[in-house]
Amino acid sequence: EDIKDVVYVKPDTFDAKFTPKIATELEAVNKQLVARKQPYLLIGFGRWGSSDPWLGTPVNWGQVCGAKVIVEATLPKMNVDLSQGSHFFHNINSFQVSYFSVSHSGPYSIDWDWLN
Repeated sequence: EDIKDVVYVKPDTFDAKFTPKIATELEAVNKQLVARKQPYLLIGFGRWGSSDPWLGTPVNWGQVCGAKVIVEATLPKMNVDLSQGSHFFHNINSFQVSYFSVSHSGPYSIDWDWLN
């Protein structure tokens, strides 16, 4: 599939106390991209789909269902054990979504400057 859009949570302004609001904002973006049939890459911090907003973004599958690649990343202030897709395992398998976990301190990291 032709992924042209990257939807990501900005690391410099991320605060875990706002993850429910982030989930709502992502739902609106997802809805727009799904309506245009544009798959996207999604990057955020902590566990996607976590019921604990302090461990990640508490989205349900319908709020991010247009993503064809999902990345869960860590930050120095949010270095939780990542779920590696366990919250959405059935959906990830059924819809052939790629799922990655990226640590802020590992040899492979996200180039936030390039994304911005």
